[in-house]
Amino acid sequence: MATHETASVYINDAEDGLLHDYDVWLEKLAPHEPTSQYQHNRTGEDNADAHMKRQIMGREVVVAITAGKLVFAKNCAACHRLGGEGALIGPQLDGIGQRGLERLCEDILDPNRNVDLAFRSSNLTLKDDEVISGLQRREEGEVLIFADSTGKEIAVPKNQIKERSESELSLMPENFAEIISPEDFNHLMAFLLATATTHAK
Repeated sequence: MATHETASVYINDAEDGLLHDYDVWLEKLAPHEPTSQYQHNRTGEDNADAHMKRQIMGREVVVAITAGKLVFAKNCAACHRLGGEGALIGPQLDGIGQRGLERLCEDILDPNRNVDLAFRSSNLTLKDDEVISGLQRREEGEVLIFADSTGKEIAVPKNQIKERSESELSLMPENFAEIISPEDFNHLMAFLLATATTHAK
């Protein structure tokens, strides 16, 4: 398949060989060579076949969701909602794939680089000297409800708080790359990138 910037992107994270089958099938439908067979290429470009392949693929990211969705459910859904699934402690992620791979990697691997004020955590020191860090979720009378980095809610009576400071850090773990394997990280990226298309439909 021609590797031009206009070529389709399609990802499969579960079925070995399917990408190869797509390549072979698309190349039969719109072979790159000879480039002279396409009127579009008379403009000086040589990517007419890529335009046609992209049209055939519907400009979609084709994903067998399985593995990436499972990685998301296990590692992200405690705090993030995507496609109606997961919690709303951190930012809601529908359409996050539109950010592109580089921005996604930055957001996940360096979560403290640019933290929205609404998602900065608080550090509490209680009267018994217990230290709690979390994102304030709500207030229930004389009790504040915080969520920790696992999504677990913690109830803290106001009258037990000795000291409180606001952090500039995110609740997201800084060592995410160490928490999951490179293979799982790739599956997760494929799953999140697929939302760029599904959100646009």
